[in-house]
Amino acid sequence: MCYTPNMNLEARHEALISFLLPYQDIWKNEIMLQYPNSLDGYPMAWIEELMPWVAPEKTLQLTYDQGWDTLSAELSAFHQQTQTLCSFPQLTATRALPTTPDTWVKIIPKKQHELERLAPILAEFIKVHRLNDVVDIGGGLGHLAQTLAHHYHLPVLSLDMDEKLQTAGLRWQAHKWPNSRFPVRYQTHRIDHHDQAFIDLLRPNTLTTGLHTCGGLAVAHLKAAQVAGSALANMGCCYHKLETSETNLSQASKERPLPWGLYSLTLASGAHHKVSLDDIIFRNQVKRFRYILHFLLHDHFGITTPVKLGNADPKSYVGSFADYTREQLSRLNLNYTGTDKALEDFRMEESRQLLVEQMLAAALIRDQFGRVLESALLVDRALWMKDQGHQVEIGEIFDAKVSPRNLILLSWKN
Repeated sequence: MCYTPNMNLEARHEALISFLLPYQDIWKNEIMLQYPNSLDGYPMAWIEELMPWVAPEKTLQLTYDQGWDTLSAELSAFHQQTQTLCSFPQLTATRALPTTPDTWVKIIPKKQHELERLAPILAEFIKVHRLNDVVDIGGGLGHLAQTLAHHYHLPVLSLDMDEKLQTAGLRWQAHKWPNSRFPVRYQTHRIDHHDQAFIDLLRPNTLTTGLHTCGGLAVAHLKAAQVAGSALANMGCCYHKLETSETNLSQASKERPLPWGLYSLTLASGAHHKVSLDDIIFRNQVKRFRYILHFLLHDHFGITTPVKLGNADPKSYVGSFADYTREQLSRLNLNYTGTDKALEDFRMEESRQLLVEQMLAAALIRDQFGRVLESALLVDRALWMKDQGHQVEIGEIFDAKVSPRNLILLSWKN
Protein backbone atom coordinates (compact mmCIF):
# COMPACT_ATOMS: atom_id res chain seq x y z
CA MET A 1 0.00 0.00 0.00
CA CYS A 2 1.21 3.54 -0.72
CA TYR A 3 0.80 4.73 2.86
CA THR A 4 0.20 3.51 6.37
CA PRO A 5 -2.79 5.21 8.05
CA ASN A 6 -1.40 6.38 11.36
CA MET A 7 -3.42 9.41 12.42
CA ASN A 8 -6.44 9.55 14.68
CA LEU A 9 -8.59 12.14 12.90
CA GLU A 10 -10.99 12.56 15.82
CA ALA A 11 -8.11 13.33 18.18
CA ARG A 12 -6.53 15.72 15.68
CA HIS A 13 -9.85 17.51 15.23
CA GLU A 14 -10.25 17.90 18.99
CA ALA A 15 -6.71 19.24 19.29
CA LEU A 16 -7.25 21.73 16.46
CA ILE A 17 -10.53 23.04 17.88
CA SER A 18 -9.14 23.28 21.41
CA PHE A 19 -6.18 25.27 20.11
CA LEU A 20 -8.10 27.59 17.79
CA LEU A 21 -11.11 28.62 19.85
CA PRO A 22 -9.19 30.52 22.58
CA TYR A 23 -7.38 32.50 19.86
CA GLN A 24 -10.43 33.28 17.73
CA ASP A 25 -10.18 37.03 18.38
CA ILE A 26 -6.85 36.90 16.54
CA TRP A 27 -7.62 34.77 13.48
CA LYS A 28 -11.26 35.47 12.68
CA ASN A 29 -10.74 39.17 11.80
CA GLU A 30 -8.23 41.19 9.85
CA ILE A 31 -5.97 43.25 12.12
CA MET A 32 -6.66 46.42 10.15
CA LEU A 33 -10.43 46.09 10.44
CA GLN A 34 -10.30 45.93 14.24
CA TYR A 35 -8.96 49.49 14.47
CA PRO A 36 -8.98 51.33 16.87
CA ASN A 37 -8.79 48.08 18.87
CA SER A 38 -6.43 46.36 16.46
CA LEU A 39 -4.31 44.68 19.11
CA ASP A 40 -7.13 43.29 21.24
CA GLY A 41 -6.65 39.58 21.71
CA TYR A 42 -2.90 39.68 21.09
CA PRO A 43 -0.47 39.16 23.98
CA MET A 44 1.37 42.49 24.14
CA ALA A 45 4.54 40.77 25.38
CA TRP A 46 4.58 38.74 22.15
CA ILE A 47 4.07 41.84 20.02
CA GLU A 48 6.92 43.68 21.75
CA GLU A 49 9.20 40.68 21.35
CA LEU A 50 8.38 40.35 17.65
CA MET A 51 8.68 44.01 16.68
CA PRO A 52 12.39 43.66 15.75
CA TRP A 53 11.36 40.74 13.53
CA VAL A 54 9.25 43.04 11.33
CA ALA A 55 12.49 43.72 9.45
CA PRO A 56 12.00 41.88 6.11
CA GLU A 57 15.08 39.67 6.42
CA LYS A 58 13.96 38.47 9.85
CA THR A 59 10.32 38.08 8.77
CA LEU A 60 11.53 35.81 5.97
CA GLN A 61 13.22 33.62 8.56
CA LEU A 62 10.02 33.26 10.59
CA THR A 63 8.01 32.59 7.44
CA TYR A 64 10.16 29.56 6.76
CA ASP A 65 10.02 28.43 10.39
CA GLN A 66 13.50 29.59 11.31
CA GLY A 67 14.32 31.63 14.41
CA TRP A 68 11.29 30.76 16.50
CA ASP A 69 13.45 28.69 18.83
CA THR A 70 15.48 31.82 19.65
CA LEU A 71 12.41 33.60 21.03
CA SER A 72 10.91 33.33 24.49
CA ALA A 73 9.83 29.91 25.73
CA GLU A 74 6.16 30.91 25.44
CA LEU A 75 6.40 32.10 21.82
CA SER A 76 8.58 29.17 20.83
CA ALA A 77 6.09 26.73 22.35
CA PHE A 78 3.23 28.47 20.54
CA HIS A 79 4.98 28.05 17.21
CA GLN A 80 5.87 24.43 17.94
CA GLN A 81 2.24 23.68 18.72
CA THR A 82 1.12 25.10 15.35
CA GLN A 83 3.72 22.89 13.63
CA THR A 84 2.52 19.79 15.45
CA LEU A 85 -1.12 20.47 14.61
CA CYS A 86 -0.24 20.90 10.91
CA SER A 87 1.88 17.77 10.66
CA PHE A 88 0.38 14.98 8.54
CA PRO A 89 1.73 11.65 7.29
CA GLN A 90 3.86 11.84 4.17
CA LEU A 91 2.25 9.77 1.43
CA THR A 92 4.66 8.09 -0.96
CA ALA A 93 4.33 5.48 -3.67
CA THR A 94 6.29 2.24 -3.63
CA ARG A 95 7.13 2.61 -7.33
CA ALA A 96 8.09 5.69 -9.32
CA LEU A 97 6.14 6.97 -12.30
CA PRO A 98 7.18 4.94 -15.39
CA THR A 99 8.17 7.87 -17.60
CA THR A 100 9.05 7.92 -21.29
CA PRO A 101 11.25 10.40 -23.21
CA ASP A 102 8.13 12.43 -24.09
CA THR A 103 6.57 12.51 -20.62
CA TRP A 104 7.79 15.97 -19.56
CA VAL A 105 7.70 17.76 -22.90
CA LYS A 106 6.28 21.26 -22.26
CA ILE A 107 5.52 20.44 -18.61
CA ILE A 108 6.71 23.11 -16.16
CA PRO A 109 8.84 21.94 -13.18
CA LYS A 110 6.08 22.50 -10.59
CA LYS A 111 3.58 20.44 -12.58
CA GLN A 112 6.20 17.76 -13.19
CA HIS A 113 6.85 17.50 -9.45
CA GLU A 114 3.10 17.19 -8.75
CA LEU A 115 2.57 14.50 -11.36
CA GLU A 116 5.65 12.53 -10.26
CA ARG A 117 4.36 12.46 -6.68
CA LEU A 118 0.61 12.15 -7.28
CA ALA A 119 0.16 9.81 -10.26
CA PRO A 120 1.92 6.73 -8.80
CA ILE A 121 0.10 7.13 -5.47
CA LEU A 122 -3.24 7.24 -7.25
CA ALA A 123 -2.26 4.26 -9.40
CA GLU A 124 -1.47 2.20 -6.29
CA PHE A 125 -4.64 3.45 -4.59
CA ILE A 126 -6.63 2.25 -7.62
CA LYS A 127 -4.95 -1.15 -7.52
CA VAL A 128 -5.41 -1.64 -3.77
CA HIS A 129 -9.10 -0.75 -3.89
CA ARG A 130 -9.76 -2.56 -7.17
CA LEU A 131 -11.08 0.47 -8.99
CA ASN A 132 -11.78 0.46 -12.72
CA ASP A 133 -11.79 4.03 -13.99
CA VAL A 134 -11.04 7.67 -13.14
CA VAL A 135 -13.16 10.83 -13.40
CA ASP A 136 -10.96 13.92 -12.99
CA ILE A 137 -12.75 17.20 -12.23
CA GLY A 138 -11.36 20.60 -13.13
CA GLY A 139 -8.88 18.74 -15.30
CA GLY A 140 -8.05 21.67 -17.60
CA LEU A 141 -5.60 20.52 -20.26
CA GLY A 142 -5.66 17.10 -18.68
CA HIS A 143 -2.07 16.65 -17.51
CA LEU A 144 -3.05 14.39 -14.60
CA ALA A 145 -5.68 12.58 -16.67
CA GLN A 146 -3.25 11.88 -19.49
CA THR A 147 -0.53 10.72 -17.09
CA LEU A 148 -2.88 8.21 -15.45
CA ALA A 149 -4.31 7.05 -18.77
CA HIS A 150 -1.15 6.64 -20.81
CA HIS A 151 1.31 5.46 -18.15
CA TYR A 152 -1.06 3.22 -16.20
CA HIS A 153 -3.49 2.18 -18.95
CA LEU A 154 -6.59 3.49 -17.19
CA PRO A 155 -9.86 4.73 -18.66
CA VAL A 156 -10.03 8.41 -17.66
CA LEU A 157 -12.71 11.06 -18.17
CA SER A 158 -11.57 14.68 -17.74
CA LEU A 159 -14.21 17.25 -16.82
CA ASP A 160 -13.76 21.01 -17.06
CA MET A 161 -16.02 23.98 -17.72
CA ASP A 162 -13.46 25.59 -20.06
CA GLU A 163 -14.00 24.10 -23.50
CA LYS A 164 -10.96 25.91 -24.94
CA LEU A 165 -8.65 24.22 -22.43
CA GLN A 166 -10.14 20.85 -23.27
CA THR A 167 -9.73 21.42 -26.99
CA ALA A 168 -6.08 22.25 -26.40
CA GLY A 169 -5.74 19.13 -24.24
CA LEU A 170 -7.20 16.93 -26.96
CA ARG A 171 -4.87 18.45 -29.51
CA TRP A 172 -1.87 17.93 -27.26
CA GLN A 173 -2.89 14.34 -26.50
CA ALA A 174 -3.14 13.53 -30.23
CA HIS A 175 0.35 14.92 -30.74
CA LYS A 176 1.99 13.41 -27.68
CA TRP A 177 0.24 10.04 -27.43
CA PRO A 178 -0.90 9.24 -31.00
CA ASN A 179 -0.89 5.47 -30.55
CA SER A 180 -2.25 5.18 -27.03
CA ARG A 181 -4.87 2.51 -26.35
CA PHE A 182 -6.29 4.62 -23.52
CA PRO A 183 -6.96 8.15 -24.80
CA VAL A 184 -8.49 10.50 -22.24
CA ARG A 185 -12.10 11.39 -22.92
CA TYR A 186 -12.96 15.05 -22.42
CA GLN A 187 -16.36 16.40 -21.42
CA THR A 188 -17.25 20.04 -20.86
CA HIS A 189 -19.10 20.27 -17.57
CA ARG A 190 -19.53 22.81 -14.78
CA ILE A 191 -20.06 21.05 -11.46
CA ASP A 192 -22.61 22.61 -9.12
CA HIS A 193 -23.38 22.01 -5.45
CA HIS A 194 -25.69 19.07 -6.13
CA ASP A 195 -24.98 17.97 -9.66
CA GLN A 196 -26.87 14.84 -10.58
CA ALA A 197 -25.27 14.74 -14.04
CA PHE A 198 -21.85 14.54 -12.38
CA ILE A 199 -23.02 11.97 -9.82
CA ASP A 200 -24.31 9.79 -12.66
CA LEU A 201 -20.76 9.57 -14.06
CA LEU A 202 -19.50 7.93 -10.87
CA ARG A 203 -19.69 4.33 -9.73
CA PRO A 204 -18.53 2.49 -6.59
CA ASN A 205 -15.49 1.30 -8.58
CA THR A 206 -14.64 4.82 -9.82
CA LEU A 207 -11.89 7.05 -8.45
CA THR A 208 -12.88 10.69 -8.80
CA THR A 209 -9.95 13.09 -8.50
CA GLY A 210 -9.76 16.84 -7.99
CA LEU A 211 -6.32 18.46 -7.93
CA HIS A 212 -6.73 21.96 -6.38
CA THR A 213 -10.54 22.14 -6.32
CA CYS A 214 -11.46 25.76 -5.78
CA GLY A 215 -13.78 26.90 -2.98
CA GLY A 216 -17.09 25.08 -2.87
CA LEU A 217 -16.12 22.78 -5.74
CA ALA A 218 -14.23 20.65 -3.22
CA VAL A 219 -17.34 20.25 -1.06
CA ALA A 220 -19.47 19.42 -4.11
CA HIS A 221 -16.83 16.85 -5.07
CA LEU A 222 -16.97 15.16 -1.67
CA LYS A 223 -20.77 15.10 -1.60
CA ALA A 224 -21.01 13.61 -5.09
CA ALA A 225 -18.52 10.87 -4.17
CA GLN A 226 -20.51 10.14 -1.04
CA VAL A 227 -23.81 9.81 -2.94
CA ALA A 228 -22.25 7.62 -5.63
CA GLY A 229 -20.19 5.59 -3.18
CA SER A 230 -17.07 6.18 -5.26
CA ALA A 231 -13.48 6.55 -4.09
CA LEU A 232 -12.10 10.08 -3.94
CA ALA A 233 -8.82 11.98 -4.02
CA ASN A 234 -9.35 15.67 -3.32
CA MET A 235 -7.08 18.68 -2.81
CA GLY A 236 -8.82 21.90 -1.84
CA CYS A 237 -7.77 25.50 -2.43
CA CYS A 238 -9.19 29.04 -2.55
CA TYR A 239 -11.00 28.57 0.75
CA HIS A 240 -11.99 32.25 0.74
CA LYS A 241 -14.54 31.36 -1.96
CA LEU A 242 -16.39 29.01 0.41
CA GLU A 243 -19.80 29.86 1.79
CA THR A 244 -19.90 29.57 5.57
CA SER A 245 -22.56 26.86 5.07
CA GLU A 246 -19.78 24.80 3.44
CA THR A 247 -17.77 24.72 6.67
CA ASN A 248 -18.34 22.83 9.94
CA LEU A 249 -19.64 19.84 7.97
CA SER A 250 -18.95 16.95 10.34
CA GLN A 251 -20.92 16.05 13.42
CA ALA A 252 -17.88 16.80 15.56
CA SER A 253 -17.64 20.31 14.07
CA LYS A 254 -21.34 20.95 14.55
CA GLU A 255 -20.92 20.16 18.23
CA ARG A 256 -17.92 22.53 18.54
CA PRO A 257 -18.16 24.86 15.52
CA LEU A 258 -15.46 27.30 14.51
CA PRO A 259 -16.69 30.85 13.73
CA TRP A 260 -15.67 30.83 10.06
CA GLY A 261 -15.92 33.99 7.99
CA LEU A 262 -14.31 35.64 4.99
CA TYR A 263 -11.17 36.75 6.84
CA SER A 264 -10.43 33.42 8.51
CA LEU A 265 -11.05 31.57 5.24
CA THR A 266 -8.75 34.02 3.45
CA LEU A 267 -6.09 33.38 6.08
CA ALA A 268 -6.44 29.62 5.48
CA SER A 269 -6.07 30.25 1.74
CA GLY A 270 -2.77 32.04 2.23
CA ALA A 271 -1.22 29.25 4.26
CA HIS A 272 2.02 27.78 3.01
CA HIS A 273 2.47 30.14 0.08
CA LYS A 274 6.00 30.60 -1.19
CA VAL A 275 7.32 34.10 -0.52
CA SER A 276 10.58 35.86 -1.26
CA LEU A 277 12.36 38.74 0.47
CA ASP A 278 11.06 41.12 -2.21
CA ASP A 279 7.52 39.85 -1.58
CA ILE A 280 7.82 40.67 2.12
CA ILE A 281 9.31 44.12 1.48
CA PHE A 282 6.47 44.98 -0.88
CA ARG A 283 3.79 43.44 1.36
CA ASN A 284 4.95 45.46 4.37
CA GLN A 285 4.92 48.67 2.34
CA VAL A 286 1.38 47.91 1.19
CA LYS A 287 0.31 47.31 4.78
CA ARG A 288 1.93 50.54 6.00
CA PHE A 289 -0.02 52.56 3.45
CA ARG A 290 -3.28 50.65 3.86
CA TYR A 291 -3.18 50.77 7.65
CA ILE A 292 -2.72 54.53 7.68
CA LEU A 293 -5.43 55.00 5.05
CA HIS A 294 -7.77 52.95 7.21
CA PHE A 295 -6.94 55.16 10.20
CA LEU A 296 -7.79 58.19 8.05
CA LEU A 297 -11.10 56.74 6.92
CA HIS A 298 -12.02 56.02 10.53
CA ASP A 299 -10.69 59.16 12.22
CA HIS A 300 -11.35 61.79 9.55
CA PHE A 301 -14.36 60.47 7.64
CA GLY A 302 -16.02 58.47 10.43
CA ILE A 303 -16.14 55.26 8.38
CA THR A 304 -16.19 52.33 10.81
CA THR A 305 -17.26 49.51 8.47
CA PRO A 306 -15.02 47.63 6.01
CA VAL A 307 -14.63 49.26 2.61
CA LYS A 308 -13.54 47.67 -0.65
CA LEU A 309 -10.77 49.64 -2.29
CA GLY A 310 -9.91 47.32 -5.15
CA ASN A 311 -6.36 46.64 -6.27
CA ALA A 312 -4.14 49.69 -6.49
CA ASP A 313 -1.37 49.90 -9.06
CA PRO A 314 1.75 48.42 -7.38
CA LYS A 315 3.63 51.55 -8.41
CA SER A 316 1.42 53.64 -6.15
CA TYR A 317 2.97 51.99 -3.09
CA VAL A 318 6.45 53.24 -3.97
CA GLY A 319 5.27 56.81 -4.49
CA SER A 320 4.10 59.29 -1.90
CA PHE A 321 1.46 58.43 0.65
CA ALA A 322 -0.47 61.57 -0.33
CA ASP A 323 -0.74 60.48 -3.98
CA TYR A 324 -1.75 56.97 -2.98
CA THR A 325 -4.39 58.26 -0.55
CA ARG A 326 -5.97 60.70 -2.99
CA GLU A 327 -6.25 57.96 -5.60
CA GLN A 328 -7.94 55.60 -3.13
CA LEU A 329 -10.28 58.29 -1.80
CA SER A 330 -11.37 59.09 -5.35
CA ARG A 331 -12.49 55.48 -5.74
CA LEU A 332 -14.72 55.98 -2.71
CA ASN A 333 -16.00 59.36 -3.92
CA LEU A 334 -14.51 61.00 -0.85
CA ASN A 335 -12.95 64.45 -0.96
CA TYR A 336 -10.04 65.34 1.32
CA THR A 337 -9.57 69.11 1.39
CA GLY A 338 -6.30 69.10 3.33
CA THR A 339 -2.85 69.51 1.81
CA ASP A 340 -0.40 66.78 0.87
CA LYS A 341 1.71 67.87 3.82
CA ALA A 342 -1.25 67.35 6.15
CA LEU A 343 -1.61 63.80 4.84
CA GLU A 344 2.08 63.11 5.35
CA ASP A 345 1.93 64.61 8.85
CA PHE A 346 -1.06 62.36 9.62
CA ARG A 347 0.94 59.35 8.46
CA MET A 348 4.11 60.19 10.36
CA GLU A 349 2.49 61.04 13.69
CA GLU A 350 4.49 59.12 16.28
CA SER A 351 1.68 57.13 17.91
CA ARG A 352 0.37 56.03 14.51
CA GLN A 353 3.79 54.91 13.37
CA LEU A 354 4.18 52.90 16.57
CA LEU A 355 0.76 51.30 16.09
CA VAL A 356 1.61 50.34 12.50
CA GLU A 357 4.78 48.58 13.62
CA GLN A 358 2.86 46.82 16.39
CA MET A 359 0.25 45.71 13.86
CA LEU A 360 2.96 44.33 11.58
CA ALA A 361 4.34 42.37 14.54
CA ALA A 362 0.83 41.15 15.37
CA ALA A 363 0.50 39.95 11.78
CA LEU A 364 3.48 37.64 12.36
CA ILE A 365 1.41 35.97 15.07
CA ARG A 366 -1.80 35.85 13.03
CA ASP A 367 -0.04 34.33 10.02
CA GLN A 368 0.84 31.28 12.12
CA PHE A 369 -2.83 30.32 12.16
CA GLY A 370 -3.15 29.99 8.38
CA ARG A 371 -1.98 26.40 8.06
CA VAL A 372 -3.79 25.44 11.29
CA LEU A 373 -7.06 26.76 9.88
CA GLU A 374 -6.50 24.92 6.61
CA SER A 375 -5.86 21.74 8.57
CA ALA A 376 -9.08 22.24 10.53
CA LEU A 377 -11.07 22.61 7.30
CA LEU A 378 -9.62 19.44 5.80
CA VAL A 379 -9.94 17.33 8.95
CA ASP A 380 -13.56 18.45 9.20
CA ARG A 381 -14.14 17.29 5.60
CA ALA A 382 -12.48 13.96 6.36
CA LEU A 383 -14.65 13.43 9.42
CA TRP A 384 -17.75 14.28 7.39
CA MET A 385 -16.81 11.53 4.93
CA LYS A 386 -16.37 9.17 7.89
CA ASP A 387 -19.81 10.19 9.15
CA GLN A 388 -21.13 9.03 5.77
CA GLY A 389 -19.50 5.61 6.07
CA HIS A 390 -16.28 6.20 4.13
CA GLN A 391 -12.74 5.34 5.18
CA VAL A 392 -10.49 8.39 4.99
CA GLU A 393 -6.87 9.46 5.14
CA ILE A 394 -5.17 12.87 4.93
CA GLY A 395 -1.53 13.22 4.03
CA GLU A 396 1.14 15.48 2.60
CA ILE A 397 1.94 14.61 -0.98
CA PHE A 398 4.12 17.38 -2.48
CA ASP A 399 7.27 19.09 -1.28
CA ALA A 400 5.88 22.31 0.18
CA LYS A 401 8.86 24.26 -1.17
CA VAL A 402 7.80 23.32 -4.70
CA SER A 403 4.02 23.09 -4.41
CA PRO A 404 2.79 24.59 -1.12
CA ARG A 405 -0.83 23.41 -1.39
CA ASN A 406 0.16 19.84 -0.63
CA LEU A 407 -2.52 18.15 1.49
CA ILE A 408 -4.67 15.44 -0.08
CA LEU A 409 -7.82 13.78 1.24
CA LEU A 410 -8.36 10.17 0.17
CA SER A 411 -11.62 8.34 0.86
CA TRP A 412 -13.07 5.01 -0.10
CA LYS A 413 -15.87 2.62 0.78
CA ASN A 414 -15.05 -0.77 2.29
